[in-house]
Amino acid sequence: MTDRLFPSALRELQTTFSKRPVLIGLVALGGILGISGPFNTLDTLPAVPRILYWVVVVAVTFAAGSGVSSVVHSALGRRQPWLCHTVSIAAIGLTVTAALSLLNLAAFGLWFENWTVLLSRLGMVTLISAVVELSSLALRAELPAELRAEGRGTRAAILDRLPFDKRGEIVALSAEDHYVRIVTTKGAALVLMRLSDAVKEVGDTAGLQIHRSHWVAVHQVKDVKRAGDRAEVLSSDGTNRPISRSFIPAAQKAGLLPAK
Repeated sequence: MTDRLFPSALRELQTTFSKRPVLIGLVALGGILGISGPFNTLDTLPAVPRILYWVVVVAVTFAAGSGVSSVVHSALGRRQPWLCHTVSIAAIGLTVTAALSLLNLAAFGLWFENWTVLLSRLGMVTLISAVVELSSLALRAELPAELRAEGRGTRAAILDRLPFDKRGEIVALSAEDHYVRIVTTKGAALVLMRLSDAVKEVGDTAGLQIHRSHWVAVHQVKDVKRAGDRAEVLSSDGTNRPISRSFIPAAQKAGLLPAK
């Protein structure tokens, strides 16, 4: 299982960090913390190293927390939501605290000041993780099913074209003559439209066109196989879809295939 969980988490992180608003937000937050200098860094570090330190802290802790959360949620699945969130909160707290301690060791040569400070840091990080996780859970629970694709609460307009009982998370889109087969976690349906138009209606669902007839949601990719110039992806619906030669560079850039 781990050979699928960790690559999936890495692909998700890569997709997240490839978004300009995320990068701008992380750098801006790091800059604000660097200028204000919390936790005595205002007195212990000059301006430029202090800002750089906080940008690195924000980026590393965000990546660590997001990665751990992705692995936990993928491993436990959605049939045990409260267990999944509880384990995720605890794992994020421990991982981010360890990451902060390692950064402090690298920056100040100090693993931790004392047990009180370490436990206080762990408690603070875990509390923040709990607020973020539970707020996300509460907001998502209030949304209708068709607005929950990818858990972001962002409307995927293409779901309005489907029968209500088939409105789940988007898995893939496949062109069939003049139709597009829309595959979700709740089923599939044929809709009269062009694939290019269908892709425009997926909202914030992170995906990639891998063939002139196929588009796949990155988070629904379970395995990728390559043999020479040929490659294919296995999606969560159990279907293998080919990656055509012309789309292999895009698949490599997205992290689905290793770069040569």
